[in-house]
Amino acid sequence: PKRMSHLRAYWIVAAHLNRRTKIVKKSAHLRKDLETILRLAPKLVDTMLKIALIKTQYNQGNVSEWFVTIMNLLNFRQCLIQGIWLSENPKSSGMFQSSLLQLPHFGENELRHVKKGRGKSRREEDLRAYLRQPELRQTGKKRGQSQFTDQQIKDVQAIVKILPDFEVSLEVGVDDIEDNKFDYIAKDDIVTIDVHMIPFVEDGKEAPEEISECPLVHSFAYPFDIEETWWLFLIWEYEPANRKGHVEQKLLMYKKITGQDRIDSIKIYRQIKSLKDELKVLMEKKENGDGDSNAVKGNNSSTLRNRSKGQPKDENATDSSLDDDEDDDGIITTVDPIFELQEEIVELRKKLKTRLQFQAGPPMKYKMKVIVKSSCYIGLDHNYPEISFTVKTRDELPQYKVHEEDKMLDMEPTLFDAMAGNWPDEEDDDFNPTLAAMETEI
Repeated sequence: PKRMSHLRAYWIVAAHLNRRTKIVKKSAHLRKDLETILRLAPKLVDTMLKIALIKTQYNQGNVSEWFVTIMNLLNFRQCLIQGIWLSENPKSSGMFQSSLLQLPHFGENELRHVKKGRGKSRREEDLRAYLRQPELRQTGKKRGQSQFTDQQIKDVQAIVKILPDFEVSLEVGVDDIEDNKFDYIAKDDIVTIDVHMIPFVEDGKEAPEEISECPLVHSFAYPFDIEETWWLFLIWEYEPANRKGHVEQKLLMYKKITGQDRIDSIKIYRQIKSLKDELKVLMEKKENGDGDSNAVKGNNSSTLRNRSKGQPKDENATDSSLDDDEDDDGIITTVDPIFELQEEIVELRKKLKTRLQFQAGPPMKYKMKVIVKSSCYIGLDHNYPEISFTVKTRDELPQYKVHEEDKMLDMEPTLFDAMAGNWPDEEDDDFNPTLAAMETEI
């Protein structure tokens, strides 16, 4: 009956989370209801998540109020996609309480074999620990796979390649720092936390083959295609002025990224690192006076124009376009490779989606942590313990000086003044004879 629809939906969701949907699928009406619920449930959870985030902002980011709700919503979304119910009670009945059930051919016997060797670890962390676990020397297989056939092992390996197992490293700083002397965070600066998601590589093994496109989320229980997404939460830990010795947490900012953003950031960060190393070499040469930084013809690693075109330069060619450009007016201008490197780094940084940026507060020491949480996979989240940085005053920063030619630009009429004919008079002290000549020609 319609008045019991909520109860029916509850039991359908419970059957899905415990992978007991065989009975549900026997009925055409229940099967249709199950598909409708699974298609709409992630969108409903995302809407509830947005409401919780808004409530957190209204509460000035106090983690103790709504952040627990945010984490519970993401945990439920993970369970909903993977069809696994992770109960906090270890004595609760049911075998579907391990994140290893995201792997193919894993059941109660395989889980029992794995638990013999893992000791007392959290169930949510089983998947990452198992992915990084070496094979047993006796069988050459991992725990739980001793009875697997060759085809079953290949199935597991195929899914392992899809799962996003990575390490998180953070880098804090301010962009556009040209001098190491002023390489610190000052008040009101835009602080940038780069979240590097580096694929995990075991010691002594080769790095996995890079992929250009992020695969869809792998799930045995979810019948629809769904995109991999991640949430980045930046939490500020501070000591209130009126409560000495007490540490409170505040959700400073959050960001949602896709799996494709994660994959693209790996390549972009690698390119930025290469450009920074090259920029460091040129800056050292410039400071030491070892050659002209504007003339680097003999250095193949600094062929900026060739790199942007994606074609190698012929060493025997006598092309002087590396250093000098000729514009449409026939004026030859000198190209500064240091400036071009800095411009390339800026353009690459604009493409990054895995960055957390915020304005620095008053001068003091800050302690923060970053939580990287998946909305699709169980057991692959990261809780970065702590990251610290100090905000200093702006007294030591160099004073910005306006160039004399830039000051003269304020005296020239704007485009609207020129269209209206508002040219300066010759008797005016700020009269520019060049502009007067232009007015005569017009």
